[in-house]
Amino acid sequence: MIKFFKNIRKSMVNQGKTTNYLKYAVGEIVLVVIGILIALQINNWNENRILLLKGQNYIGEIYKDLEKDVKVLTEVINRLKDQSVRAEHILKVYDTPGHPIIDSLAFSQDFSLSSWPLVVDRDKNTYSDIVETGQSSIIRDDSLIEKLREYYKNYDSKISNFNEYPKEVRFKKRAIAMQLGT
Repeated sequence: MIKFFKNIRKSMVNQGKTTNYLKYAVGEIVLVVIGILIALQINNWNENRILLLKGQNYIGEIYKDLEKDVKVLTEVINRLKDQSVRAEHILKVYDTPGHPIIDSLAFSQDFSLSSWPLVVDRDKNTYSDIVETGQSSIIRDDSLIEKLREYYKNYDSKISNFNEYPKEVRFKKRAIAMQLGT
């Protein structure tokens, strides 16, 4: 193909058709520029498609992380309910003078499990990875990014408060509530 164009150029120059040669050269340059622009457009389209797929994958991973959060929080709630029931049993024994402990093993288990330390941690998640690597623009839904930022800010704050909140205070408030009948 290159030989073909080379032969056309030589014949035009040899025949003295300089204006035709210049038109031909300009046409060839325009074709090359158009080819480059098409290649750039295809490359941009492909990069955008890859970023869109990556964003969709991130959203899928974030969804899985949120499901894990729900499971962890559900487990925490169930453990807190269990601790509350066990603490109520213990308080009934202490509040009732002369109340016999029928099953000392169960009482000791209630005592032990009601005071079991409960700490909630959050693993590093997909959203944290996205923010740390500066790729939050991959997810093109700004309202979703804002809601995730707010969710994890609140989640971390509440978990931190929960972990720092002394258990004795929790039990004291529960005991007062039981005495008041609420």
